[in-house]
This record gives sequence, structure tokens and C-alpha cells, in this order.
Amino acid sequence: MFGLSLAKILLTILVIIAVWAGWRVFTRYQALKAARERAVPPVGGRNTESPRAANDARASGRASAGAQARVEAEDMVECRTCGAFIALSRRVACGRKDCPFPG
Repeated sequence: MFGLSLAKILLTILVIIAVWAGWRVFTRYQALKAARERAVPPVGGRNTESPRAANDARASGRASAGAQARVEAEDMVECRTCGAFIALSRRVACGRKDCPFPG
């Protein structure tokens, strides 16, 4: 009744292989998902929070749905006064009196 037969041994081997292959697919999917989340740039070209806060939010899964949209690259220009790089489409003053950008 509970004896070992060739069919039972083959079935056990097939089940082990199926579970192992399923685990490989699952871990690969999780790795690709994590890589995609790390590679998504912020929406609008500007990051309003610190890089550490953005990474913490993304790592904990609290990133907004809008932050997951893909944006095109944008040219940046350096402020002659403070040295900060500012997007060409959103030139905003750095706060200094002699800033060349409108405020």
C-alpha cells in the first residue's frame, strides 16, 4: 500500500523540479520589479524631496503612482551665482539677490 514504486519516485522528482522552476521564475520577477522601481525618475524633472527620502519611500512601496511615470530627459543650466543646476523649462531663482533667473 505505501511501498515505493517507480511511478511514485518519478512523480516526486517532477514535483520537486516544478517547485524549483516556479521559485526561480518568482525570484526573477521580484528582482525585475525592484530594478524597474529603482530606475523610475521623478515626474516633472524636479525632485522636491531629498534623495534619501525618495529612496526610503520607494523602498517601502510608498512612492506615489505619479512618480512611476516615465519622463523624457531635460536640459539643465548652471546658475552663475550659486552653481546649482536648474531645468531650462523651469527657471526659478535660487533666492540670492544677484540670481540671473526670474523668481
